[in-house]
Amino acid sequence: MLRLTVSKFGGSSLASAKIIKKVKKIISEDIARRIIVVSAPGKLAPHSLKVTDMLYNIALGTNEYYWSQLIILVKKRFAKIVNDLKIGIRDDYLDNEFSIILEEMSKFNSKKERVEYVMSRGEYLTAKILAKFFGCDFIDAKKIIKFNEDGSFNQKETCDCIKKTLLSAKSGEKRFIVPGFYGANFSEDVICTFSRGGSDLTASLIASVLEVDLYENWTDVNGFLMADPQVVNSPRVVKRMTYNELQELAYSGARVMHDRAIEPVAITGIPTQIRNTFNKKCLGTSICLSAQSERKSLITGIAARSQFSIMHFETRYLNQEVGIMASILDIFKEKNISIEHTPTGIDSFGVVVASRVLNRHEDDITNKVHESFDLVNITVEHNLSLIAIVGRNMVGKYGVAARIFTAIAKTKTNVHFISQCSNEISVIIGVLDKDVNKVIQALYKEFKKT
Repeated sequence: MLRLTVSKFGGSSLASAKIIKKVKKIISEDIARRIIVVSAPGKLAPHSLKVTDMLYNIALGTNEYYWSQLIILVKKRFAKIVNDLKIGIRDDYLDNEFSIILEEMSKFNSKKERVEYVMSRGEYLTAKILAKFFGCDFIDAKKIIKFNEDGSFNQKETCDCIKKTLLSAKSGEKRFIVPGFYGANFSEDVICTFSRGGSDLTASLIASVLEVDLYENWTDVNGFLMADPQVVNSPRVVKRMTYNELQELAYSGARVMHDRAIEPVAITGIPTQIRNTFNKKCLGTSICLSAQSERKSLITGIAARSQFSIMHFETRYLNQEVGIMASILDIFKEKNISIEHTPTGIDSFGVVVASRVLNRHEDDITNKVHESFDLVNITVEHNLSLIAIVGRNMVGKYGVAARIFTAIAKTKTNVHFISQCSNEISVIIGVLDKDVNKVIQALYKEFKKT
């Protein structure tokens, strides 16, 4: 049986006809690349908008005149790609497609359904155009990525549909192109989307279900970088890493892959590579279950997310009072608030959550706690960033924490909380948003060579 690779190309790899021609060459160089998953075209310039952002602005409009005026801009973007590729698509093709979009938009009673439908059209149109240019069969994602009527993802139906539709790719030489990011409910009447960056998830689901030989994620960097290049100058590329490390870093703010896209390929053990469309000679980053490092680096990567808050609950002998902590956490659960970390002490514990969420519920949570526990003192800190220091080689090593906090101390930054995961591959520290960049720079300087 022929080898089979799922190749996903992000928006930066599809921003213009010139770049798309590079993608076609990459695909043609390996017969194994027979399932291609695409995003919508990305930015043409640093301060321009991605197609998905343009479509989102359209979907938020409240009348058909507003929609039609903005759609002209998106249509021009696709028209330039079509014309520059010279693939023989009729002049009225895009007119017809965008007329359908406008017609469908007027039918939605739900703003959510309208927004998800419109945002999905970037991937849909890109895949249809590229199917013509690449000579691939177009597979509409609504036929294989399935959601329940309430908008939740249905994994079982998705797996069944992927097998039914794409299994022939394993035994033949035919190529298929699939738009990422969206799917539909069972009747295919309502388009549903993953969160932004969800094209990664579409591709990894296909790779996992079909148990392919390789999943490639093509982007605009040479692989996974040890730190954000907007914060650290020319951070080194990590040549090999594990799924666990990638998942920790992706969840903690690293932007190379959607954090939910890692689990499907990790469960099935599909080898994964992060490659650069603009430097195909570079082998990028290889990700697998167990990675033998080419060097003895303690730290694999550093990532951060900002705009968090920590709510401190303090009472004497907290550790001896059964159920107080659980009862307080139940209040967060009742409000469907996702908790990031819960640093604890003898007389206190903290609950770290996104600031935008806590701002809506802070007074209510405070009142409920005071109603139930008279002696609990509550304080809140805002404007926090969570920095994750991740590395499989940290496990069982002496002195790592000392080096982390020595490096931070040199920046004269106060650490607001510390958390270490049970498998010892990551340490999370909380600092003020204003300090996050200088702390990352200090940590990178400390660990980049060891």
